Amino acid sequence: MTYAELKSALELSARRRNWDILEGDIALFTLTGFYAVDAALGWTKAEKTVVSAVGTAAYSVDSLIRSLEHVIYYDLSETRNIVLDDIPFHDYLRLREDRPSNATPRQWAQYGDQIYLNPAPDTASDTIKMYGTIEATALSLDADEPTFPKEYHRLIVDYAIILAYVEYGELPQSAEFEAMFQRLIDRIAASAQYTRHSTKRTRLAGV
Repeated sequence: MTYAELKSALELSARRRNWDILEGDIALFTLTGFYAVDAALGWTKAEKTVVSAVGTAAYSVDSLIRSLEHVIYYDLSETRNIVLDDIPFHDYLRLREDRPSNATPRQWAQYGDQIYLNPAPDTASDTIKMYGTIEATALSLDADEPTFPKEYHRLIVDYAIILAYVEYGELPQSAEFEAMFQRLIDRIAASAQYTRHSTKRTRLAGV
């Protein structure tokens, strides 16, 4: 669905509920729904590359990355990628004390806007790649379309309806609709069939 089609779908749902939504609110609710669904699906991703320094464990996470998922360390001397294990920060602190010497990293932990490698690298110029989700580029033109699969586009309208319920003071309906929305998102995330090529259509009933 295009941005124009998404706004039209919300407008149609509003008329069915006898809501007189302003054009600006239709655009705002639709765009907010787009961001919410993209974030819930973890669809828009990016990577950041930094270079290792001897004995340096801490590296900054790009501010655009809102959820870090994987860290890969490229060992230049052995020409191989090492997928580092994600560990809690308190485990990193304990392990750092147990093994203070530098070596090839095997684990990473995040604290705030930094990641910490364990052990700290023993060589310079190796590559550290951070992979995570970022905020999607806004829909602005009527012809723009979300990059995630079309079968999930309707969820944008569903989320926009939740916002409209709040706007019109219909809080019980908003809470009910939001619970259904979250169950659908959870089901998508938990499904072993959920991939970037999924053909399963998901929407809230009666919308």
